[in-house]
Amino acid sequence: NIKSAKAEKGIIYLLYSDPSLLNNKNLDETDFSSPYLANIFVALKEQIKKEVMPVVATLSQRLTSDEISILTEILNEPTELSQSEKALDDYIKIMKTEKLKRHGSDGDGPNLNEIASKMRESKGYGG
Repeated sequence: NIKSAKAEKGIIYLLYSDPSLLNNKNLDETDFSSPYLANIFVALKEQIKKEVMPVVATLSQRLTSDEISILTEILNEPTELSQSEKALDDYIKIMKTEKLKRHGSDGDGPNLNEIASKMRESKGYGG
């Protein structure tokens, strides 16, 4: 899922750049669609919880070479940081919506109309 992957990469970039953004965020590795990105997130989260500034060299002890390559690629993409808190919140909403779509498509989860209804309710408007 391209939309989710972009949001996931954005989250990783923002958390690497400003670890304090993780505070009070409802986000875990099960929200990620890519196992590679989920594992990078877990490694970042572990460093942040230890109050250690994330550094590629330190993360390389926990991540595979493929994951380090992905992380390096993410960190080399130009990204605007001026509204990082809002961007992170937007990325999380995208990820959670895409997760609902993934799990809703198997017939056991909510359908897209239910998802849209929940989004309208959380945004406080009906249209």
